[in-house]
Amino acid sequence: MSGFRNCQQILERTIEAQKGAVSVCPGEPLARLELFLFTHLFQRFTFILMEEEKSLLESNAMFNAPLEYTARAKCRTK
Repeated sequence: MSGFRNCQQILERTIEAQKGAVSVCPGEPLARLELFLFTHLFQRFTFILMEEEKSLLESNAMFNAPLEYTARAKCRTK
């Protein structure tokens, strides 16, 4: 029983310590920056694939990796 009581006390202290704290994800600034960059790029450019689409059936399910594509970015005119 004493082990449960100790765990209960630790849990209560942790909850009390977290009441006033604001939790922040350490990766949030990077995610916001990436979102901003991708949004900006897609607004300013049109992306065109340089070759035909590759079939996903050719890939091996055991070693799944992204297929390589070559694309061209064309500036959009206002």
